Amino acid sequence: ARSSARDTSSSSPFSPVIRRWRSRESGVEGLRIIAMVMIVAYHSCWNSTAVHDVALGSSAFDLWALSLSPLGKTGVAIFFLITAWYLCEREAPTFRSSLRKACYLALEVLMYNIILFSEYHILVPNALLSVGDIVKNLFPISSNALWYVTAYIMFLLLYPFVTAALHAIGQSMHARLALVLFAVWGIAYGLTRYATWEFPTLSFIYFIYLYILLSYYRWYLREITPSTAWLMVAAGCVILVVHITSCVLAFRYTGNHSYTNIDHLFLTGEGKLPVLLVAFGLVSLAVRCHRRIIGINAVASAMFGVYVLHENVVLNDLLWSEMFPLKQVRTWRAPIAML
Repeated sequence: ARSSARDTSSSSPFSPVIRRWRSRESGVEGLRIIAMVMIVAYHSCWNSTAVHDVALGSSAFDLWALSLSPLGKTGVAIFFLITAWYLCEREAPTFRSSLRKACYLALEVLMYNIILFSEYHILVPNALLSVGDIVKNLFPISSNALWYVTAYIMFLLLYPFVTAALHAIGQSMHARLALVLFAVWGIAYGLTRYATWEFPTLSFIYFIYLYILLSYYRWYLREITPSTAWLMVAAGCVILVVHITSCVLAFRYTGNHSYTNIDHLFLTGEGKLPVLLVAFGLVSLAVRCHRRIIGINAVASAMFGVYVLHENVVLNDLLWSEMFPLKQVRTWRAPIAML
């Protein structure tokens, strides 16, 4: 009787999904959930007017609102580094497998968008949509409506060639390439305000840059200790907290709103050094946890759908202007209200 019950469960249409949930490591999957919470928190604020009206009544709230920028950028870096961590383990990836994965991802996004487009018409039957919104909804990859998906698909298409090239040049040249990129984009761009050095924000080149650094670490260097990883996370957090606090204090004492603009909050941007320190430290800690908790893994498997839903071009105004009008948050007094 037990064996027949086991056979029935194994033949269930959901058994492949359940097996996949059971095989994944919950440390990494839990971090994936945390990263998506960071990204949604950032988008929820920046898609509304809360951060633009930063002259709020509570300095604690000011700090909380402004801290959403590095949270979002750190979440993006974590999301990609988790994937790249396992891609580094493939010695000779084929273009066919990458193309298949890219096509599957594109079809998945299109399916999500069609469903969300239909739901939007049910919720708002008389809504008038522009041609641009319709095109972006039906062609989300080519229109760059979801920049992360577009950049990741481009990375997948180039990933076999980049990996083959890095193996071909060998450890010495790979080290030099990583050092040059890190010196220019990790230090000169990563710690300064005006030295942009053509850093590729919101681009697949950003992912290639991260992959070059991570692959050298994974292929040739000894794994850092947990204490070193925690030190990296702490260092990144301290830099960000001091940076944001100084900007808020400068605004408080001078009344100059430019101190809370993105130009002054330059260390919270895409690919900045403190952001990458936190992201890499957390990923290197998460991969050490080998427990498998099916509940966490099941929730983590839905995180990509959460990203597509909350960044959908059709639902964007409905979510952040009508259903969750965060502009009223500026009248609240505690950071927990925004959470």
